[in-house]
Amino acid sequence: KFDKNKNYIFFPLHYTDDAQITVRAPLFSNQLSLIEMISKSLPYGYSLYVRGHPNNLGFNPLSLYKKINKLSNVRLISPYIPPHEVIKNSKAMIVINSTAGYEGIIFQKPVIALGDSFYWKNGLTFDVKEINNLPIMISKAVNSPKINQESIIQFIYKLRKISYKGKSMSADYSNKNVAELTNSVLKKIEGLTSQNG
Repeated sequence: KFDKNKNYIFFPLHYTDDAQITVRAPLFSNQLSLIEMISKSLPYGYSLYVRGHPNNLGFNPLSLYKKINKLSNVRLISPYIPPHEVIKNSKAMIVINSTAGYEGIIFQKPVIALGDSFYWKNGLTFDVKEINNLPIMISKAVNSPKINQESIIQFIYKLRKISYKGKSMSADYSNKNVAELTNSVLKKIEGLTSQNG
């Protein structure tokens, strides 16, 4: 059950075999071990809410969820609960490098980032550079004030400035989107080749 009134930290399961993990954060490919580590690092009175990725249903073995369910301070919640509802009622979030971390920033939630991402090292997240520091970072995060809204606006402005047109191919297969993505990739390549002479 999802009890939004509890003191909880939110961890969204990342998509199995996603390049975000396999290429950019292979250290965290065993998400069960990571959840067990987070469970042991939680402050007294806190729970960890783990939400499965809705596009990953059926890819993880049932044994993974059974093992997660056995952890006394961990609650496995439905992947169909809207993520924004889980984020806005959380005391903090822990992510590897998913876009859920960016959403947490927008909701002015403390985000504990374990892996390299586009929002890492921007002063908006609690970046864990050494996994042994996880308990300290969790404690700092849950006791921190809200992120300054002006800093978030500046960050979003910078992101938009360096972004290209186009949606993820998993979100939009239309000819218009394919053309926008293609043009964006070509512009990026042109920019890189002009920088390298």
